[in-house]
Amino acid sequence: MSAVLLIADSDSQMLYCEALARGHRAAGLELTIHLIPRDGTPEAVKRRMEQLGTVQQGSLSTLLQDPGLSRFAAIGVFLTGSKIAGFRSAYLRSRQHDLQPRALLFCGFNGVVLERFEEAVTWRLGYDLICLNGPRDQARFERFLRHTPFRSQRTVLTGLRRARVAEVRPLAERPRQLVFAEQVAMPASLEERRQLARLVVDLAQRFSDWQVVLKPRVAPHEATFHEIGEHITTTLEQACRRRPANLTVSYAPLAALLAESRLFATLSSTALFDALDHGCSALVMGDFGLRGDLGSDFFGGSGLVRSLAAIGDLDAW
Repeated sequence: MSAVLLIADSDSQMLYCEALARGHRAAGLELTIHLIPRDGTPEAVKRRMEQLGTVQQGSLSTLLQDPGLSRFAAIGVFLTGSKIAGFRSAYLRSRQHDLQPRALLFCGFNGVVLERFEEAVTWRLGYDLICLNGPRDQARFERFLRHTPFRSQRTVLTGLRRARVAEVRPLAERPRQLVFAEQVAMPASLEERRQLARLVVDLAQRFSDWQVVLKPRVAPHEATFHEIGEHITTTLEQACRRRPANLTVSYAPLAALLAESRLFATLSSTALFDALDHGCSALVMGDFGLRGDLGSDFFGGSGLVRSLAAIGDLDAW
């Protein structure tokens, strides 16, 4: 049985590792997940990791000095920024010094890379294998490196599929329910955030026979690695003193909500692809336009962009 180590240092990187672990559970791998503690990482993510393999925590320096590192046939590195390149350099130096056999090193991209793709690529160059999301990224990757010494860098397409759904319930058998998920890329100004909340409230008011569910990233008492400012429930209260009866806030796992919903709405979250995996129709909120700061420009021309304010019939979606 091959021993594989996955290293992650934030909640979003852990989600990528979780997807890899779930996708390869049947391969018979002996999986260890090394988490580097950071303020704001939800405990729920850590608990899910414990169901997939052996979980350990500690700093990178401690890990690099661990003699047990030699037993891994492959190491997946999912860190932020320059730390990806830093781990590779430190790991290779430690193997040369101890004359130890080294593992296959691989890394990848968490979610859709909307900007700074070339910068992100440079941190990953030199790895034995780089996971790319799809043909678009592969084409950009090859174009960027074609005249460099790294033009033969090995890659593999892993796709964005993060959910493996055994059985999808037909939409006609699901309740009339739409889920709107809060995400990292939200309007920065408080006024635009309140406008977003008002649009969700207005949607619920206009379609009283539908249940509209707002899914925050975290509960008010929880933290997250990404700074969110005012909690979305506070914004909702400011935008609407009396919430429509069919508008609820849920902290249930998004996968559970998607499995029981007909529609999923987002500004640009890669959770849109999770919705498709669960057989849930999806739309991209276009009320703020296609903007790079919101990541919504990625979905331009996809046919999924709709103004929430202009939707006339949810049943026809």
